[in-house]
Amino acid sequence: MPEDERAALVGEWLRYAEEDLALAHGGLGQRQLFQPRQVCFSAQQAAEKAIKAGCIAADVGFPFIHDLAKLAGLLPPSQIVTADIGDLARLSDWATATRYPGEDEPDWAEAERSVKTAETVVADVRASLDDS
Repeated sequence: MPEDERAALVGEWLRYAEEDLALAHGGLGQRQLFQPRQVCFSAQQAAEKAIKAGCIAADVGFPFIHDLAKLAGLLPPSQIVTADIGDLARLSDWATATRYPGEDEPDWAEAERSVKTAETVVADVRASLDDS
């Protein structure tokens, strides 16, 4: 893929990640309209899309999975994600567990924790790409 096309694609993935993160923040701020599960799902999506943007930038193929720790492990050493591995694993769970009734229901404390983890991932990827 030509470098200008790759850069445009990376920018799109990062924009989507930042939009998901903004949605998660909005959910935290308007708790009468949103549920914690929606915030957690949006936070997970933000982190996943940011990591995949980093993979695209580094020309690293990635599987279509939601496991953030595995995805972050695909990134080159120049793109370090500083979020705790346990937090990444916990955030990964919200990709699917929040979509249907009868699954785990996060509370607002978990939603806040999820957003913090996603913020770290998005910021780390953005910083590593800005530095390159």
